[in-house]
Amino acid sequence: MKRILAQLIFVIAIGSTLELRAICSMDPSPPCQAFWQAQAVFTGTVTSDSYSATYQRGEGADKWNYRDRIAHFSVDEVFRGKLGAQVDVIATEVMRTPITLANGSPGFKALGESDCEYRFKAGERYLVYAHFRKTSDGTLSVGYNRTGLVSQAADDLSYIRSVDKLRPLGRVYGVATKRDRDFKNDRNSTPARPIVNMEIVLRGQTQDYRAFTNDQGYFELVNLPPGDYELHPKYPPELTAYPPSKVHVIERGCIEVNLYTEGDARISGRVFDDQGRLVPKMRLDLAPAQLRWGPFLQQQVVVQPSDSAQSRKHCPRQPCSLHL
Repeated sequence: MKRILAQLIFVIAIGSTLELRAICSMDPSPPCQAFWQAQAVFTGTVTSDSYSATYQRGEGADKWNYRDRIAHFSVDEVFRGKLGAQVDVIATEVMRTPITLANGSPGFKALGESDCEYRFKAGERYLVYAHFRKTSDGTLSVGYNRTGLVSQAADDLSYIRSVDKLRPLGRVYGVATKRDRDFKNDRNSTPARPIVNMEIVLRGQTQDYRAFTNDQGYFELVNLPPGDYELHPKYPPELTAYPPSKVHVIERGCIEVNLYTEGDARISGRVFDDQGRLVPKMRLDLAPAQLRWGPFLQQQVVVQPSDSAQSRKHCPRQPCSLHL
């Protein structure tokens, strides 16, 4: 699944401290994808941990205090990348930093979470998916990914230890689901439902591969030669179609591509004035027929027709009124 580590920042004022709440998200890639995304994969035990001295980076409002959190590993087994018998995994923490508040008084700014990197414990044995840091000194960084205790990594190790025995082909899989907008529920999306028996075409440079979604919306294309492809779902006409996804297949690896769409009922036509002339760029609002004017103002769907005054509007599958 193409998901990257994200950090969302929220600002909260608490007394003399300006607190920024960081929310980290995890990369949920399966072993057959996570292994190939990492630059180094190994098992090892944390022999000790330590911290660097505090230092500063940035200018003006972007200046922060930092320190490095260092996990010292004794390496047991290396599956990917070149590592020695010892290696350090380093995470950079954002520290509480002095600032001048808006009223001129001294204060601090701080992150609710100091970083979005894995926290290791001394004495524990881990399976680690890592990247080399840009410092070019052989140290590693580890985000929130499949890294975890060896005792809980049976599925990962089963795949990793079988890599050399696998055929040099790849796999693409995923789930196709649909949602609808519910105008009776403030236009919120309905729960996702599987798209059943939809054709999926994976288009390569020399050959196309096809599959159909099952009753859970799941599809899988296997025995794929490595290379670049485009994934073309054949959406039913009542669903919104999106551009194809670009997919890079690597040998012995997998790529998860989940598909999401919604209903695509439409209203189309032309707008004329009382003289029979086309009216370009008129605002058109679409709302459920049972709503009165007050709620309609809060739930309107707005489009901007082209110069030709041709209007195409998405409409949920329920009675609607078109307002000019």
